[in-house]
Amino acid sequence: MTAATRGTYRYWQNGSLRAVEEPSVWDGAQICGERRVDGQTVLAATANYVGGRCTHCELRWTAHGQPLQANYQLQGNQLIWTRSVDTEERTLDVPAGTLLFPLIRAASGYLIRSLAGGSRPVMVPNIRPDAQEADHLAPLISQRSAIRVNEDQDTGETLWKYRGGEYGDAGCQAWLDADGRMTRYIWDARDGQWDIKLLLD
Repeated sequence: MTAATRGTYRYWQNGSLRAVEEPSVWDGAQICGERRVDGQTVLAATANYVGGRCTHCELRWTAHGQPLQANYQLQGNQLIWTRSVDTEERTLDVPAGTLLFPLIRAASGYLIRSLAGGSRPVMVPNIRPDAQEADHLAPLISQRSAIRVNEDQDTGETLWKYRGGEYGDAGCQAWLDADGRMTRYIWDARDGQWDIKLLLD
């Protein structure tokens, strides 16, 4: 049995280390991660994978002091989802080939690999700052793409250009290790340049 891999994503903004971190665990077909801001957990997710793609995830998110939970399951061209705020099970028809992304950095590498060389619809839970309360954690679908820029023949690390969603056409740069984990990404956002790095335990 292969031991789980553990690490933490640390965030730099314009060269300054911020009080944001994401402890993460990769354990076979399951990925777990938390996003902590000033030591407080604001997002936590557990995601299950089949063939390198997320098929089910459970998410906990705190919005304006109000904790919410949601559950998403992708079955073919249907997304089945529930939220703790109303507990109603909903079914959403999604475009063929839609990928499910559980928001945590630990899952980014697997998503990028699944997009390799092309463009596909990606579903993410809605945690946009401008979202109405009724839309919190509801599914958002956007077209995203990833292209491999180069590969280090010695380490197997690859550099990718990832576009779409909040990254827009300009996109971001992402580095993946040989196992598909994202080890770093750089994004020029509206509030400055973010540089996120994975520090393995």
